[in-house]
Amino acid sequence: PFSMQAMRDYMPAMIDIADQLMNKWDRLNPGEEIDVPADMTRLTLDTIALCGFGYRFNSFYRDTPHPFVQAMMRVLDETQTRQRQLPLQTRLKISAQRQFEEDQAFMASLVDDLIRKRRAMGDAADNTDLLGRMLTGVDKQTGLTLPDENIRAQCITFLIAGHETTSGLLSFAIYYLMKNPEALARARAEVDEVLGGTLAPSYEQVHRLEYIDQVLSETLRLWPTAP
Repeated sequence: PFSMQAMRDYMPAMIDIADQLMNKWDRLNPGEEIDVPADMTRLTLDTIALCGFGYRFNSFYRDTPHPFVQAMMRVLDETQTRQRQLPLQTRLKISAQRQFEEDQAFMASLVDDLIRKRRAMGDAADNTDLLGRMLTGVDKQTGLTLPDENIRAQCITFLIAGHETTSGLLSFAIYYLMKNPEALARARAEVDEVLGGTLAPSYEQVHRLEYIDQVLSETLRLWPTAP
């Protein structure tokens, strides 16, 4: 029941970001190329930030990624690099270590600022999002709330771990649909039947998209984004 209500609460924000993507694609000329994985990454990052923390990266209105996203990508790249090199090599790369620390500090400061501003709003805040639930939630057994350091770590983890797998799934789903015209036609027919002329799909309508759900499951089977 908790997760269902949370998803209902997130629907307007999800539709908000999806509309931004559709508007971007609608403005393209016929024959123009679309970088689907890049736009799916923008879609998922912006959705998580808005649904989770009430923050807008505005990725579809920028020529370059938001500074937080740039810092996050550098941290991910450096983390992967360190897994492939000896500890001594990591220690000798002083400039890379400095950039790594600066990026981590920047990400933490932005999230800490969000937490401070939300706490300052008190009861006036709309705490139905993920950040609000972490700030106001109380453990039923201990009566304790999450410390701010934990909330910060959770926020960053949700952004890092949550965006790439989902964007990968959506990218491959579109790829497989384009390669299978019959499946694409059936998926479109289901969308037309369930949504019709609806401008803002409801939570109930989305869960009636059973064939689309099968497409996503089959995409994960064929190409798992986290094998």
